Amino acid sequence: MRRNMPEASRSIPNGTEAGPPQGRTTSGGFLPPVLCGLIAFTVYFFTLAPTIAWGNFPIDALRRARIMPQIILSEDSAELSAAAATLGIAHPSGYPLFILVGHLFSRLPLGEDVAYRLNIFSALCAAVAVAFLWLVVHDWTGRARAAWLAALLFAFSYTFWEHALMTEVHALHLLLLTLALWCATRALRDDERRWLYGWAFVSGLGMSNHLTTILFLPGFIVLLFRPLVRTLRRARTAAALVGCYVAGLLPYLYLPLRAMQKPLYNWGNPSSLERWWKVVSGGEYRHFLLEGGREQVARGLQLFPLQLIVEFDWIGAALGALGFCWLILRVSGFGARETRDAQPTTLLALTLMGGAQLVFALCYHIPDPQAIYLPVYLVFAIALGIGWSVVEQSTDNAAVGWRVLRGVVFTALPLAPLLKEEPHVHDFLRRVEATYLPPRAQGLLLPRPRVSLRQHYMAARFAQGVLRALPPNTIYLSRGDGQTFSVWYYQRVYQRRPDVITVLQTLLRHAWYRQEVAERLPALATLPEKHSTPDIVQRLTRHPATRHRPIFFNVPPPDWQESSARASRATFDTHRLVPVPVPLPPVNAADSVTDDQAVLYRYAP
Repeated sequence: MRRNMPEASRSIPNGTEAGPPQGRTTSGGFLPPVLCGLIAFTVYFFTLAPTIAWGNFPIDALRRARIMPQIILSEDSAELSAAAATLGIAHPSGYPLFILVGHLFSRLPLGEDVAYRLNIFSALCAAVAVAFLWLVVHDWTGRARAAWLAALLFAFSYTFWEHALMTEVHALHLLLLTLALWCATRALRDDERRWLYGWAFVSGLGMSNHLTTILFLPGFIVLLFRPLVRTLRRARTAAALVGCYVAGLLPYLYLPLRAMQKPLYNWGNPSSLERWWKVVSGGEYRHFLLEGGREQVARGLQLFPLQLIVEFDWIGAALGALGFCWLILRVSGFGARETRDAQPTTLLALTLMGGAQLVFALCYHIPDPQAIYLPVYLVFAIALGIGWSVVEQSTDNAAVGWRVLRGVVFTALPLAPLLKEEPHVHDFLRRVEATYLPPRAQGLLLPRPRVSLRQHYMAARFAQGVLRALPPNTIYLSRGDGQTFSVWYYQRVYQRRPDVITVLQTLLRHAWYRQEVAERLPALATLPEKHSTPDIVQRLTRHPATRHRPIFFNVPPPDWQESSARASRATFDTHRLVPVPVPLPPVNAADSVTDDQAVLYRYAP
């Protein structure tokens, strides 16, 4: 029996109920989605980061046009790589599922660099997510071309493509979301509880990887309302459904069990119930919510349409808007009466899924926010598939010329991002912009830089150069997650320069980290929560265990001059910082950069 379902959108193509038969897919079974995933994985593999990465440079075209703010590089690749390789605990929420599965990948004999193996893991997760998106869009529209277009445009959208090339949790996050969507679709189509149980289990696993999975729950409840009500009416089936969801959450038990063993990466030290909950709930990052105020939210809303253009290009963004508009028209009474009944369910489910995530992304003010929008782009890709099915419906009986044009657009849209990745094409379009477009409009033709990270050795070059340059027994006081995590990666995964103690200063405000640092630097055992950089230096230079150790910084501390000016003790002088150039030679034969360098700052009393 077919029930309240995404076949609402499945009826879009021809105005009557359409779609694959019950219990199976059409158009070649699972071969088309597998082929779609293989195409995505092939592109990811040949643009993959060779080691730890900081992501790409900002979306400079729209920023130059003053219609897109600078986007900060992703900084967690090295930390997640090291945490997975050493079976550690990453930053909140700990990401236990990613750590456990990633650890298995880190031990595979694929290349010499551990991070490269985990980059392959991200690429594989992203490719499988693309395959499941194909299945979802095909089930919702009944059109194979709509599924191909939505899946490939999402696969090669800027942010998703970039996060498929480096070690990040977001590719696995999108894989679990698309798998949950597919299970929900099958639960509606086949009316079998096993798919509903599968949806509950996958949703729990999603929570074990990324907490924002819960933002899709209201949309899933709307989509699955009738089967959920039938299941929850009986105690036995209700217990089975809840049990499947709880089973998906079991990876969180890894955090306290592993914390008791004191791993090299032990963020938050969740060995007690209180600390475990603080890590799992992301308590350290709650201050980011609404930190930017109403102005930040308003600015984000203003820029969101432009972000869709960056991700899907102009035609893709228009197709997604068309898909949403078509659903609204069907709900408001446009079209045959017998095909409208389930349209409100489809529209409300998509709106709740994408809307809840969008509101969170607008209100969560972090330096690198683009990845938080990825689930929004996933929902938009489904709407894009619906939009293309509307185009096909409108042109099925059109003149040959219109059908040929439709075929050209269908072929060109997924190829356009790949062609723009080719350096000569990219440079040509840049020259066209510079020659024929006014300064404010530059970036509209090519609204994003190249995505490929194949030659991205910046993070590895920096970390290896710093560790090579630091004197023996240095205390390295670092700021900035990306630079610090890169140094930690080589120290903790490859045990390079164990004599160097690297301290991430911004974490010293947390008691668990001060306790961890004090095991190697007893001078900081009584460091208060509120302190300044000169306070740290004072304690280190006065303690007998550290008074003769060199002290280096990666950037001049922002509180240095102010705290030095307030100091009144005779033993606390002006604390000069001496710049020390650090050459960053190529890390291997594939690294083509030969003249890169960084600057460290040595404390010289």
